[in-house]
Amino acid sequence: MTNYGLVVPTYQPILDAGRTAPELVGTAVSAEELGLDSVWVGDTLARAPLDALTVLAAFAARTHRVTLGTAALLPALRNPILTANQLLSLDLLSEGRLTVAVGAGFAGRSEPEFAFAGVPWERRRARLDDIVALWRAAWRGESAFHGSVLHHDSLPVFPAPARAGGPPVWL
Repeated sequence: MTNYGLVVPTYQPILDAGRTAPELVGTAVSAEELGLDSVWVGDTLARAPLDALTVLAAFAARTHRVTLGTAALLPALRNPILTANQLLSLDLLSEGRLTVAVGAGFAGRSEPEFAFAGVPWERRRARLDDIVALWRAAWRGESAFHGSVLHHDSLPVFPAPARAGGPPVWL
């Protein structure tokens, strides 16, 4: 079986061309009505985008069937514990329809984004691995996390995710 999805552009050129944020939500609704299987949004600081997780929350409120996803989230640009909570919230709001594709950034293109967020470019892959492992630990209800880059002696207690283990995370 073949699945079809749509990446909904949320970058400044789209808004400069006269599209509005509510129209982008309407695009996700139309994609679902047309029978597509998924809608995705990118995550970058380089092209003045709308925030990916906020846009997905709006999609979750207006759609009922399609998978909602990031294409791809740059977790190092966000606080990992707050992001675990945001992703869990999206998972619950969408009733388990969230898929989180993540990346460590592209050499020659992503360094300015890391600088904007005050995150060192070095060890970005180890940081990505730790962030995903921390999310999973938090979603399982673990009380602490100690990775190669991130160390937290305590983690907040979150509600159970819509799916055991939390939303799928694609590396």
